[in-house]
Amino acid sequence: GNNNNNDGPDFDELIKKFSAILGGGNKNSNGSSSGGDFKMPTKKIFGYGFFAAAVIYGSLCVYQLDSSEQSVVLRFGEYHKTSEEGLNFMLAGVDERYIENVTLTRRYSQSANMLTKDENIVDVEVAIQYRIKDVEEYLFAIADPDVSVRRVTESAIRDIIGGSTLSFVITEGRAEIATGAQTLIQEILDTYSSGV
Repeated sequence: GNNNNNDGPDFDELIKKFSAILGGGNKNSNGSSSGGDFKMPTKKIFGYGFFAAAVIYGSLCVYQLDSSEQSVVLRFGEYHKTSEEGLNFMLAGVDERYIENVTLTRRYSQSANMLTKDENIVDVEVAIQYRIKDVEEYLFAIADPDVSVRRVTESAIRDIIGGSTLSFVITEGRAEIATGAQTLIQEILDTYSSGV
């Protein structure tokens, strides 16, 4: 009811003002709005909700890569593209991305006893360094490229030491063995399409 003694707020007037702010309220033929029929502004709410959802989805679709990084994007589980430094775009919920640091130098060292050509045992210690040269191959061509590098290294060193004599290994042959091992390891890794 109306409060005629002006002791408190006029609730009808408050509802009219609130309705006008939200865009609701019905206009009568004489131009005045009636606050009795309150209408939620569904178009505005839907518009704001759609805009907020678009902003959130857009933020999930954009990502940035440093100069040292590359990413592989899969679309529906299949290779789609390789992205490089800067701002990049993907379809969130559809695409998957895998980011790798391609300038990082990975290190691996190993020591083992090996048999030479003249049937002597030598203690060989090897340290290798490697980088990713093809991020797509590194991620998807073989199951674990880092383990493959270790196994290929040991196999290549054993092959070279097994074809050399003890005196050659422990004297002038060190640099030649290192060069030969590097070449052989790279050839085998390229055969496997390891991306290393």
